[in-house]
Amino acid sequence: MLGKSIILPDNTTELVVTGVVRDVPRFSHIKFDMLASLSTRAIQQKHDESEMSWTNIFGGYVYLLLPKGTDL
Repeated sequence: MLGKSIILPDNTTELVVTGVVRDVPRFSHIKFDMLASLSTRAIQQKHDESEMSWTNIFGGYVYLLLPKGTDL
């Protein structure tokens, strides 16, 4: 499956599988059929100027991995 190309339903976008997620915990708040990088999303949504805007805070989540001992 890795390295396989898939075509989105719009028939204009080809993506390459670079990872597979297995056994996502049921209690995860992230529900998905597929995931894509922000750079991929920017290309796909280039017709919508607000899509990648800093004011579009409802379109995703940000997670940080902080070093051990970091004072929050």
